[in-house]
Amino acid sequence: MNRPELPPKGSFKEEQTSSSRNPVYVELPKDIQRFPSSATEELISENRKHLENFVLRFNDTEDCSGTVRQCKQDLETVLKEFKELGQERQELELVMGKMATSKEEYVTKSQQLEDLMEAQFDMRALLRSFEAQLSDMNSTSRFSEQKRCDDIDAFLEGYLKSRTKYHLSRLKVDTWKAGYVSK
Repeated sequence: MNRPELPPKGSFKEEQTSSSRNPVYVELPKDIQRFPSSATEELISENRKHLENFVLRFNDTEDCSGTVRQCKQDLETVLKEFKELGQERQELELVMGKMATSKEEYVTKSQQLEDLMEAQFDMRALLRSFEAQLSDMNSTSRFSEQKRCDDIDAFLEGYLKSRTKYHLSRLKVDTWKAGYVSK
């Protein structure tokens, strides 16, 4: 889109009143009274034509002021939303901080649980546990066997002593009977 040609710079100033269609007041150069009135009118009309051409090339000022008002409202809305987003960001940062702390606790407790599981249910840990149980069973059975053996040995020893006594006594009795009977 090409830019419209701007009118030449003049030494006039447009003062806008309540309506944009009201007459335009143009500031005249100093010592304007020295010019003939026809030159002054020509200068005013020439500048007015340039100004009207310039204004006709752009939107009406009411449309522009409406657009500006709408832009201001949009800007205020955006600023309000930006402040709300800033507050939400701060709240989210707090939540994220809490989540980071929770995550660290989770990782720590997860590692502790993993270490505990590994210590109790790992294959090597289970093997060590079974070996310890077998060792306990073996010592218990050996103790029982030893106790039983002690009882059996005592029993057998007692039995042998009693049988030996019995046999010795029987032999004595038989010998005594034989000796007595033969006499």
